[in-house]
Amino acid sequence: MTKVPFIKAKLALSIKLVAMLLATQSIFFASIANAELVKGEAPNFTLKSLRGDNLKLSERRGEVIVLTFWASWCDPCKQIMPMLNDLYLRYRDEGFTLLAINVEKDVDKVRKELRTLQVSFPVLIDVTSEVSKNYEVEEMPSTYLIDRDGNLRYTHNGLPGGFDDALTKQIRELMAE
Repeated sequence: MTKVPFIKAKLALSIKLVAMLLATQSIFFASIANAELVKGEAPNFTLKSLRGDNLKLSERRGEVIVLTFWASWCDPCKQIMPMLNDLYLRYRDEGFTLLAINVEKDVDKVRKELRTLQVSFPVLIDVTSEVSKNYEVEEMPSTYLIDRDGNLRYTHNGLPGGFDDALTKQIRELMAE
């Protein structure tokens, strides 16, 4: 007789775990499906690259742009860099650019990290955090897609599962417009 309450408790726990799993999945898929969180013109900025030149966003109009805000202390940021570099190399000759905006003040630390990451795309430094504030960056990494007309179309905060596929699909969609 003591086994019946134990089995009922175990069954109830199993049902709760399945419900939690389903809720987590729906939140995950909602974050992918609701990537189109922002609309309107992308805030313009001018930032210095690690190469020393000034880059103005509005001068890239006519290109599909991915902005990714990152930091050297952010493991998910470093994790996506090879994938972002692959996308940049694949699409850069087709009217696509990728700009990585670092949010740290210590430029030497950024350079050191980039020697390990070895990326081909421009890396910009937002030492005053002004650009990060204009884009309302709250999480690292934060990635924004901008269409050829300079409008924000998609944003991804953090590194949700399926990020690589979702980003690639959205880039292709914007490139086809």
